[in-house]
Amino acid sequence: MTDVDTLVKTTLEKLGYPVERLIYTGKAETFITYQIVVGLDTHFSDDESGAEEFTGRIFIPAWIISPLCGAQSGH
Repeated sequence: MTDVDTLVKTTLEKLGYPVERLIYTGKAETFITYQIVVGLDTHFSDDESGAEEFTGRIFIPAWIISPLCGAQSGH
């Protein structure tokens, strides 16, 4: 199985803020949390899975996302 937890965390850390799964207990005012809810094998052929599908949630504060979308930051 793909280590999706590491992939999500390292990708989000590129935004430059602390990232933790589920609960952030650090001291930074701005941080990102995420949750991986379920991972399921999909695309079966000859009784073998051809892919994995993951469902989850990511909380990224708006003032991090706004500049990435070209919007004005309200923070």
